[in-house]
Amino acid sequence: MTDQDDDKTSGIKSFSVGLGDGSQRPGARTPPPAFRVLIFGDFAAKQGTSAEITGKDMAELLEQFSPTLTVEAENLLGSLPAVLSEELSFTRPRDFKPANLVKQFQFTSDIKTALAAGGAQGLRDAGQRFDKIAGLISRTGAAASTSQAQSSSGDHAPNTASPQTPMASPADGGTGEDDGLDALFSMVDAPKKSPDSPQTQDLAKQAVEAFLSQTTSGTPSQKAQDDGVSAASGTPEAEAALTAQSLLFLKDKRLSLVLENWLSLKTLLNELPRETSIRLFLVQVDTDMPAEEAASLLEGNGSLLATAAFDILLCANRQALQKAGAQDLKRYAALAAEHASCVFAGLFPDFAGLPATDLGLLDTPHTLLEGTGFEHFSSLRQSEPAGSLGLFWNDGVTTAAAEDQPAAYMPSAWIALLALLRGQAADGWPSLPQGERLEIDDLETTERNAKGRVFADSVLAHVTPDAAESLASAGINALQGQANRTSVYFGSARVARSVSDDAQDGRANLTHALSLGRLNTLLQVAFSEAPPDAADMSGTVARLQDQLNLLSDGLMDRVRFQVTADTDEDGDNVLDIDATVAGVPGITKPFGFRIGL
Repeated sequence: MTDQDDDKTSGIKSFSVGLGDGSQRPGARTPPPAFRVLIFGDFAAKQGTSAEITGKDMAELLEQFSPTLTVEAENLLGSLPAVLSEELSFTRPRDFKPANLVKQFQFTSDIKTALAAGGAQGLRDAGQRFDKIAGLISRTGAAASTSQAQSSSGDHAPNTASPQTPMASPADGGTGEDDGLDALFSMVDAPKKSPDSPQTQDLAKQAVEAFLSQTTSGTPSQKAQDDGVSAASGTPEAEAALTAQSLLFLKDKRLSLVLENWLSLKTLLNELPRETSIRLFLVQVDTDMPAEEAASLLEGNGSLLATAAFDILLCANRQALQKAGAQDLKRYAALAAEHASCVFAGLFPDFAGLPATDLGLLDTPHTLLEGTGFEHFSSLRQSEPAGSLGLFWNDGVTTAAAEDQPAAYMPSAWIALLALLRGQAADGWPSLPQGERLEIDDLETTERNAKGRVFADSVLAHVTPDAAESLASAGINALQGQANRTSVYFGSARVARSVSDDAQDGRANLTHALSLGRLNTLLQVAFSEAPPDAADMSGTVARLQDQLNLLSDGLMDRVRFQVTADTDEDGDNVLDIDATVAGVPGITKPFGFRIGL
C-alpha cells in the first residue's frame, strides 16, 4: 500500500488482524475497530515478553510479567568486593516506593544481623565486605566512650569540628546531627543524566566519601554519645552510611528507568476513560538493546507487529540525540513507517548537553542541535521515516523531591500518549491537542524560581514560549506547565521530519502521521473482511467499498472512502483508495493509497 501524496510504502502488512468477525445485528451501527497501542520498553520482564494488557490492573500485570532485575553499586562500606549487587523483584504496586525497595536490599539485613550478633567485631568477622563501616563503628564507639569518661571526670574535650562543616553548622539548627548527608541528598534535585554522562555515580561517590570522612574525623553526635555503640541497632553514623549506600543503588540507571516505566504505566491505566475501545499491548525491550535488535524482536515472525496493525507505538525507554541515539531513533521511525504507524519517543532531560532547567530558559535552544555531535540527528530529520516520529521532551512531576526520597517523573512521551488516547476516546479520531490543558491526578506542583519569578508548576523544567517554539522548529515537542496549577500542555505537535510549517498537506503536524496510522488499521480490517480477487476486479471494488462504508458509518462519517480499480505502468491490476478525513485540524487533503494485487 502506498500513500500517493508521498510515494512511500505505508502499510498493508498482513490480513491476520484478529479484531472481530465484522458481523452486525440488522440495523445496528458497526462499532469502529479498537484503537491499538503497542508500548515497548524496559519493564524488567523476560526479554521479548509480550502480551495484551487491556483491562488489567497493576497487581495483575506484576503477576503476569514478574519484573525482576539485578542492580549494582560501588561498595562504599568495605574493601572487597569492589561492587555490591542486589536482586530486586516487584510483586505488589507498593514495591516501587524507594523505602520499600530499600527493605529488599540484602546488604542492610546482613549488616544489621552482624551488628546484633557482635557489633563491629561481627562485621569484621564477615571479612572485607564491610570492613570500612566496621572501622567507622569502632572509632565512633571509642570516641563515645572517651567522651563519656571525660564527662564523668569533668574534663570536657573541645569541639574541633569546623563551623563550616554540616555536622556543626549553626545554620543547620545547631543540632550537630546532620550526619553529612546534605551533599548526598542534593544530588536528587539535579536533572537526570543520559547514559553518556559520567557525573552521577562520581557525585554519589564523592558525597558518601565526604560523609565517611566527616563521621570518622568529626565529633560524634550527642545521640551517639548518649547511646554509645549499640550492638542491636548500630550508631546514627552507621545508619546514615547504610542510607548512603542504598541511595547509590537507587541511582542505578536501569532501575530508575524500570521504576519510571511502571509508574508511568500505572498513571496511564488510572487516567484512561473506563469505557473505551482502546487496546493496549506491552513488549519487554531491555534498556541496552540496540534498536536494530529491538526492531527485529518487534516485527519478527509471530510478533505483534507481524500479525496486526497498530495505530500508535510508544518507545518507553528514553532516547538521546547524539550519534548512536539518533541512529536508534531513525530505526524506530523506519519501523513505524514500514507498518504505516506513528511512534512516540521521549528524550533525556539533558539531551542537548545542558541541564533541563537551563535549556528551557534559552531563547533559541534549537541552535545547540546544529553543532558538532548532532550530525546524525540532522540526517534523521531529512529522512522520510522521520515523518512517522514524534519526539517529546520535559517531564511531569509525579513526586516532588524530599530529603528522604528522590523526585519521580512521568516522561513527556507517556503524557503525549495519554493526551492522544483521551482525545481518541472522546472524539473517535487520533490527534495531539495543541495548547489544551491536560489534568493528571498523579502530578504534583513544585516551587521554582525562573528569571527572578517564584511560582509553582508540575514539570521538571520551566519552558519559556520562545524555547518551546525554538524546539518545535527542530521537531521536538516540549511539555509545558501552567503556573500555580497541576495542568500541563504541549504547545506544538510536530513530527521530527524537517517539513515547512506551511506545507499544504499538513505533513509537519503529528495529526497527519496519526491519521495515516488509523487509516491503515481501517484498511487492514476492510481487506480482512473482503479479500481482493485480481480475477474479479469489479467484485473486489464493490465488496471492499461496502466494508469501508460500514467502517465509515461506525466512525459517524468522520472519514469517507472511495475505491476504484486501475492498472499501473506495468499493466498490473491495482486498487486506488481515496480517504477524506473531516473535522480534524491540520488535515486539508485526502489521503491516497495505491494497493497492488
